[in-house]
Amino acid sequence: MNRILSFAACIAAVLIMPVRAEAQKQNKWDAQPYKYEVRAGWGMPNTNIYYYNVYDSPIFDRTGSIIDDLYRKRRGAVYSTGGMFVEFNMNFRRWFTLSMTTSCNAYWADVYDPVADKASDPVGGCQVGLIPVARFSFLSRPVFRMYGSVGIGVVADISGSGVTVFPAWQFTPIGVAVGRDLFGFCEVVTGVDNHASGLYFGLGYRF
Repeated sequence: MNRILSFAACIAAVLIMPVRAEAQKQNKWDAQPYKYEVRAGWGMPNTNIYYYNVYDSPIFDRTGSIIDDLYRKRRGAVYSTGGMFVEFNMNFRRWFTLSMTTSCNAYWADVYDPVADKASDPVGGCQVGLIPVARFSFLSRPVFRMYGSVGIGVVADISGSGVTVFPAWQFTPIGVAVGRDLFGFCEVVTGVDNHASGLYFGLGYRF
């Protein structure tokens, strides 16, 4: 009889423990005052991307970077919008947020035609990124938060020469957000092929 009761208790424990664990997770999720965030902002241009993926791009193959041929088209300076991005965030805990970041960075350059003695149509392209980001808060207060993050994803370079997809990652050693429902933020960002390496600025809304 005792063995039967012990066996029944074990079975009950096995069935109840997952339910209790799930309930605890649900309680922690319900305890978050703001479960979601949307953010949008701008990042400083990443010169590494322009050097490796713009100046060396096939769309500029028929242009010269220096005056080495009087009758050859010459490329001017490369311009960029910088990395414009939007995010959707889920705040699983006060200290942990999972974010999905999409970004866009357009670039272009004027091409000078010495034969016609005028600038021809500009050439350029656009880079689109998708990077999931894990964010960890060092300090979380109702009006002020300090955090760091790490993310890895992909960036696609789209131009007249075709589409090139390459991996990208980013690391934020420090970021600050100020405000309650509506807040502003600033981040120091580094990484590879992530559209920006320097400062991110933007606004967000928590709900």
